[in-house]
Amino acid sequence: MRDKRRNSYINAITLRFPCLKFALHICGMRKLCYVAVVRHCTMIAIAQQAGPFPYKQYYSMSGIDPLVLIDALSVCMGHEEKELCKPAQLRIGLILDTSANILGSEERACRLPLMQYLAEKMTALCYERPCC
Repeated sequence: MRDKRRNSYINAITLRFPCLKFALHICGMRKLCYVAVVRHCTMIAIAQQAGPFPYKQYYSMSGIDPLVLIDALSVCMGHEEKELCKPAQLRIGLILDTSANILGSEERACRLPLMQYLAEKMTALCYERPCC
C-alpha cells in the first residue's frame, strides 16, 4: 500500500514538469506553486533528517516521504525529452538553497541524507536508462 501511494505521489510531481515547461510563459502562479511544493518537501526532509530525532535511513517509516521529490526529479532528468532537464536543474538548486538557508551553510546542507540520496539518483542516471 505504501508503494502505491509513493508511486502515485512521484507520478503527480513528475507530471507537473511538462506543465511548467509549456505554461511558464502564461502564468507565474504555477511556478510559485511548484516552488512552494519543493520548499515544503525540502523542509520536511530537513526536519526528519536533522531534527531532534533524526531518521537513520533514507525513508521515513510513517508520515510524508519527502524523497519522492528526488525520485520525480530523476525521472524528469532521465526523460528522453531534454527540455525537462532545465526545470529539474532549477528545482535541485532550489533544494540546495532552501536547505542551506535553514541549516546555515551549504556544507551542512550537503551532509544531509537528502543530498546523498540526490547524488546517488543523479549518478545512477549516468549508468542507467530510466526511460526504457
